[in-house]
Amino acid sequence: MKIEKANKKNLREIAEIFRIESGKEPYFQIWTEKKALMKIKQFFNKDDIYVALLEGKIIGFIIAYSYRSVDNKKKGFIEEMWFDEKHQGKGYGSALMKYVETKYKKNGVEIIQLAAKRKANAFKFYDKKGYKESEDLIFLEKKLK
Repeated sequence: MKIEKANKKNLREIAEIFRIESGKEPYFQIWTEKKALMKIKQFFNKDDIYVALLEGKIIGFIIAYSYRSVDNKKKGFIEEMWFDEKHQGKGYGSALMKYVETKYKKNGVEIIQLAAKRKANAFKFYDKKGYKESEDLIFLEKKLK
């Protein structure tokens, strides 16, 4: 597997993986090809996107960014990470995570944050990678009636 920074030519492939995989349980996100591409383009214009390539084909990607927090710590945030279903569970996601963690650490990032659904396989994956529930942040939601 090879990892590289995404370029504009990669956006359609990235959007297609995002559209298909985010539509599955437990996410059930419905994206048209056009809207998925627009969403990925928005990320591309402001965040870091890295792709995992196998035999020249994109099999997965990660979208992340770094920022300076109010306590002046340099932090990173993983916005999205998706892999084509047939390439999940083979260590490619671990390699991509390690790549971003190493790159961000070299750039002074002290903490990387992300959000994951508790019932998703991703939650177990991130837990195995050492990501734990934050002591100072919690995700809250309210259903509007």
